[in-house]
Amino acid sequence: MSIWKILIPPNGRSSFFNTELNEWLLQSLTANNNWNWLFGVAMLSIWYFRNKLVFNGEAVHVTTAINQIRARSEEFFIISRSKLKPHNTQAVGESLIRWSRPEEGCVKVNVDGSWFGHTNNAACGGVFRDSDGRFLKGFSCNLGNCSIMHAELWAVIHGLNIATTNGYQYLVVESDSAEAINFINRGCYPTHPCAPLVQDIRVLAARIHKVAWLHSLHEANSVTDLLAKKGYELPMGLHLFDQAPLLLAMRYFVTVSRPSG
Repeated sequence: MSIWKILIPPNGRSSFFNTELNEWLLQSLTANNNWNWLFGVAMLSIWYFRNKLVFNGEAVHVTTAINQIRARSEEFFIISRSKLKPHNTQAVGESLIRWSRPEEGCVKVNVDGSWFGHTNNAACGGVFRDSDGRFLKGFSCNLGNCSIMHAELWAVIHGLNIATTNGYQYLVVESDSAEAINFINRGCYPTHPCAPLVQDIRVLAARIHKVAWLHSLHEANSVTDLLAKKGYELPMGLHLFDQAPLLLAMRYFVTVSRPSG
């Protein structure tokens, strides 16, 4: 209910919450003011968030949910307005939920945070891959007690530290947390609980020659999601992987780089 109240303009709430079901769906899905995109994405996302809470015990904060819904609906709207030929539509749709390679000479790190509501514990993880899709480095971290947003930002911090250690000077950082990317790009109030982490990220990013920040859909971040959840199984602290864990290689067909020498 709180998600809908934020998404719906005040002058539309009365009809939205008091319309018969079939008419409610018809009006929302055929609206011509971009509401049909936002409504459809919101319906799917709320169901996803509900299942995440029921089956995994993971609660998604309302602000995080709103940012993800708006980011996804905007991406779908942009695609719908682009001048694509019909036979290319499926390929474009598939590209939205696939991991994409960085440019040659660049390294991409996908990062993710995870939070279990029933224990209030968090973890994070990340995967470094080159322009050929080869696994370079990975990490999982058991963060203990903290919020999901702190976990998302800690994943970025660990990613930047590992990039600096390994000399990755052309880096793409990709996260499925639209809120985390917004904090990094736009900053936050000095009194915000995440402000110290955002400041640390800016300091670390300044040590790298070039850093690009990207938001991705959750479906394109499935490998990193698995590493983030793996953090719960490990002792407190950061754990590094020089080769792709077998579970990743088998489940997601990660291309594993051969050790040199």
